[in-house]
Amino acid sequence: MNVSNLLKRLPFTHLGSIKGIYFLKIAKYFLYAIPIIFVSYLYLLTNKQNQSFFESIEQNPFITILFLIAMIQPFCSLVLQVGIAALEEKKTALIYPSFMLLAAAELLVGNIIACILIAAGTYLYRKHHVKNIASNRSRRNLLVIILAALIFLLSIICTGAFFKLSGS
Repeated sequence: MNVSNLLKRLPFTHLGSIKGIYFLKIAKYFLYAIPIIFVSYLYLLTNKQNQSFFESIEQNPFITILFLIAMIQPFCSLVLQVGIAALEEKKTALIYPSFMLLAAAELLVGNIIACILIAAGTYLYRKHHVKNIASNRSRRNLLVIILAALIFLLSIICTGAFFKLSGS
């Protein structure tokens, strides 16, 4: 009996796909934490400057854009959650491009950690499930790609506004 055939029958042979799901789940929870961290930072900043929370957002356009970027992150996490559920059901038709759009959106807004986690998770999962790329199309996959495209568009708008304000 060949060793490679024996290894294919063992339960841990799809360890890369499991790692991919773990990377995506870590990215999901990280994206949920970003607004909490930003609002905590903003609260400490406004206390130090003796301003109200909303005055700081209204008066400083950079903080306004950063606030918008932070509030987009839970929606990115929601798209990841729906995409992970589709991956676990083996309905992967449009999930990979959706995750790559999310990774690009995170890179645009400067969230490099989430970008790396999403890209690595997608790569590790896809590496072990190449044959299921064009199969099992569903409405959930279409919803995920539409939401990912909208988030990508919002990220482009926020990045453009940030560059326009900074004069670059």
